Amino acid sequence: MSGADPFRGLPPDALPTEPAWLRGEVRTRISDAMPQEDASALRAALDASRAELLSSRSEIDEFCRVASHDLRAPLRHITAYAGIVRELVTERCADAGVPVDDELGECLDTLDQSAHRMARMIDAMLAYARVAHAPFERQPLDLGAMVREARDTVLRSPVAAGRSIVWDLAADWPACDGDPALVGQLLVHLVDNAVRFTARRPVAHIAVGWRHDAAGVPEIQVRDDGAGFDPARAGRLFRLFERLHRASDFDGLGTGLALSRRIVARHGGGIRVEAAPSAGCTVSFTLQPGADAPPALPAGD
Repeated sequence: MSGADPFRGLPPDALPTEPAWLRGEVRTRISDAMPQEDASALRAALDASRAELLSSRSEIDEFCRVASHDLRAPLRHITAYAGIVRELVTERCADAGVPVDDELGECLDTLDQSAHRMARMIDAMLAYARVAHAPFERQPLDLGAMVREARDTVLRSPVAAGRSIVWDLAADWPACDGDPALVGQLLVHLVDNAVRFTARRPVAHIAVGWRHDAAGVPEIQVRDDGAGFDPARAGRLFRLFERLHRASDFDGLGTGLALSRRIVARHGGGIRVEAAPSAGCTVSFTLQPGADAPPALPAGD
């Protein structure tokens, strides 16, 4: 659609799928954001924008369908046939009385590992796409319970196996509203990152707490004493599949912060990262516009 975007500047949760999104404050804010036009032109722009939004959501649904089915079929074939090739090579080498060539074995290992990594990347793309149009219901949150649940979830995962971690979780938490399912995912992503990037510490220290920013908005913080990174490169961290460390140093796909940013954007909040090489990292976020966090990004960014 040509012309000014009537939705620019609106928080993502102001655009639910219910008919109520066409009423009240949303109509007023759209009217204020556009040049003064007659009522019929305003309604036409609103209807066109709504149609465009619904079309975008339909495209996301189609992408999810394709990714979940069509892209997985070739991967299953690759994995299956790699296993068949391995068995055939092993049998023929055994019949000939010679060992399996080490280089061939490494090639088959790489093929299998790459196929499994691609499957994980497809899962991550699906998760990233779904966040933008997942059901959203803002309600009071029990942040203390949610932080403990996120910690326990990560501790049950392979990334925490055999680790020694000292936890410092805030005892008291502020009143805060958000979507419980999305905020739960957000906390798991951030705690998982903290555990993952402290892997080289004999004893890691991870703290989850909060503070009020200059506007009085609660800002949740996840701090670790792990690998850290060059702060000049911080902007890259929120891109999907972006990594600042080698995969051989720290396992992962580079999706946690990209997903976190998208969840925060749906709440109209902001997220930022502070770090230094070998000195740990602090991720801070708000679930509503605050003083220190950057403006929320569009949910489709």
